[in-house]
Amino acid sequence: MNAAKRHEITVMVMTEVPELIGNLDCLNSLRLCGFAQLKLLPGSTGRLTGLEELTIEHCGSLEELPPLAPFWPRLTEFWSNWTR
Repeated sequence: MNAAKRHEITVMVMTEVPELIGNLDCLNSLRLCGFAQLKLLPGSTGRLTGLEELTIEHCGSLEELPPLAPFWPRLTEFWSNWTR
């Protein structure tokens, strides 16, 4: 049995998500943790069409998320302790 290759990134304690993240179209899992000053996700996150899992933790300044459905068609798991 072939296991699917996983491509995941855990980002911790940064002030912004780099715009270049949108170039990672094979990314399956993204975990954003400790972005205390993060207000917006970059527009390029809409190009993460392979994204299946998104976790957002401890990002208290985050003002909004981009619409999930049209941009991330494979997203099956979304977890967040972010409230706004």
